[in-house]
Amino acid sequence: RRTDGGLSDGDRQLLGQIYFEANSVMEYGLGESTYIAAAVGVPRYVGIDSDAEWVAKARDAAPIHFQFYLGDIGPTREWG
Repeated sequence: RRTDGGLSDGDRQLLGQIYFEANSVMEYGLGESTYIAAAVGVPRYVGIDSDAEWVAKARDAAPIHFQFYLGDIGPTREWG
């Protein structure tokens, strides 16, 4: 699933290869990379974001074993 996060096709392909070979992934900032992690079957994933709506969307769309947390950093602007 593509988002407006700014990944090029080359970035998507490289990240998919890296995540495919990974045993676990931890990232701050959910988005297209989170969808890539799910698509390639990352066995252990933890993601943190400062936007509660993104956390809820990611949780609803991801495999059951993915873990998500809200990092409340106070008021934010675009790109949290």
